[in-house]
Amino acid sequence: MARGARAALIAATLGLALLATGPAGAGASVKVSAGGGHTCAIKIDQTIACWGSNSNGQATAPPGTFSAIDAGGLHTCAIRTDASALCWGKNDDGESTAPPGTFTAISAGGDHSCGLKTDNTLACWGRNTQAPPFNVAPVGSFKAVSAGNTAGTTWSCAVDTGGNITCWGYNSYGRGNPPLGAFLQAGAGGTHGCALATDATLACWGGFSSNGAPMPAPPGGLFTAVSAGYDHSCAIRTDQTLACLGDDFFGRATPPAGTFTSVNAGYSHNCAVRTNGAVACWGANSSGQVSPIPPALTQAAGTVAPGEVAFKENQPQNTVSAPQEITVTNSGAADLVILGESFTKDDADDFFIGASTCRGPLPGGETCSLWVRFAPQKEGTRQAVLVLDTNATPARYEVSLTGDGGALPQGPQGDSGPTGPGGPTGSSGSDGSDGPSGPSGPSGPAGPQGPRGSAGAGLNGATINCKPAKVRGGKVRVKCTLTLAVASFVRGARAKVVRGGRTVGGGTGLARNGRVRISLPPGVRGGQIRVVTIDDSGRLRATKASVRS
Repeated sequence: MARGARAALIAATLGLALLATGPAGAGASVKVSAGGGHTCAIKIDQTIACWGSNSNGQATAPPGTFSAIDAGGLHTCAIRTDASALCWGKNDDGESTAPPGTFTAISAGGDHSCGLKTDNTLACWGRNTQAPPFNVAPVGSFKAVSAGNTAGTTWSCAVDTGGNITCWGYNSYGRGNPPLGAFLQAGAGGTHGCALATDATLACWGGFSSNGAPMPAPPGGLFTAVSAGYDHSCAIRTDQTLACLGDDFFGRATPPAGTFTSVNAGYSHNCAVRTNGAVACWGANSSGQVSPIPPALTQAAGTVAPGEVAFKENQPQNTVSAPQEITVTNSGAADLVILGESFTKDDADDFFIGASTCRGPLPGGETCSLWVRFAPQKEGTRQAVLVLDTNATPARYEVSLTGDGGALPQGPQGDSGPTGPGGPTGSSGSDGSDGPSGPSGPSGPAGPQGPRGSAGAGLNGATINCKPAKVRGGKVRVKCTLTLAVASFVRGARAKVVRGGRTVGGGTGLARNGRVRISLPPGVRGGQIRVVTIDDSGRLRATKASVRS
């Protein structure tokens, strides 16, 4: 077998290498929309939560699962997971009476609503009392639509599949005169609009407020998304920070720090989803539309399964079991982070984590796995508890572990013993004269084969050596190395250093010239070590020892 293939086999057998694949999950994400005096969001489980003003039932979330949502002035619209549209709240002008059909996007304005159907055509419903009718969607093929954030002065904008912006309805303050060019998104606000061009720049047009104040120039730079509120707009830069322009009353145009994946501007407040999955809102909070935000939209929530793991019976001492999988799921919004992994109870040293996909932030709705192994040091029932410390609420999760330790494994059969000595010479016959000597006795049988003892883990010694490595920022960094002296039949080893019941370092390595070297964190000067080795035939053995620098 080639050296690289042998190294891969050793690592795979020991379970030393952490799995490189990311966490697996449903890929769900939080979506949030700021309306008039209320806010609605789709949670990780695809159900809806609303908060703030509920004067017309606009914040009374319907049951079911949804894929898109938009909060209007006094009503809200959403798309179910079967692609049908549903609206609730104020319906004086029919703005909450969604038409049949299937949709990919939806927008709730002041007294009207619009949606983008799955065939890329538009549908609008609600206030249409003007003459000529202003709430009639144009014919064509489109990729985005926005119903204006106004009451009584209906207007909307859409982007066709060629990238051109079309606006219809009231045109006071020039709100219905979008710029020429190619665009990806267009937002219709109160008396102004803002759009994202295909070159990632912003363009805004129309009046800015009800008194007709001119629209200020949009911020420079490159952007990935834009949303128009009543008299302000907000956008996401390519570095995922926020930028807002317009009326800053109640701080609506002063976004929070941090990085974000989506933003939605309302009448007097805004909401966005942070890159860690949590919802943030800012601006006017007269109806509680900004805070408090439901915890399901701001925190991580962990689920660990199973709660109990039993390993097979009679696992021989100093051998390693097959792995048992434990899954961790984030059912909250913010990223779940596992801050620590440890084993407790009397037999904690008999269990270890062989591999894990839970080494980084776990987004909402995603799942990762840890694989635990059992290596008993004594016969009989062995018990421990795996403890996972997280940033969720509650923060600690426990999994009970049990296994049965068997007898030490027998060594291979010994070689045959040497041939026994010849029998004694027969005695002379009695009263005979000149009788012949008696014949020699037959050779004795061969001796039984002697047993060969266990070869053991092959650990001959262990030391920790710490020395300065590099100078960075005016400080000398220290590099510590655990060196294991091993027998010639050992091909690889996994070790962890434990002090005061906590793991302070560890890792894996291959044997070279009777040595296995494993890097440790600075400051690890000694403690108890737990070592699992593998020999030429793939056999695993475990042992413990003390080590000091």
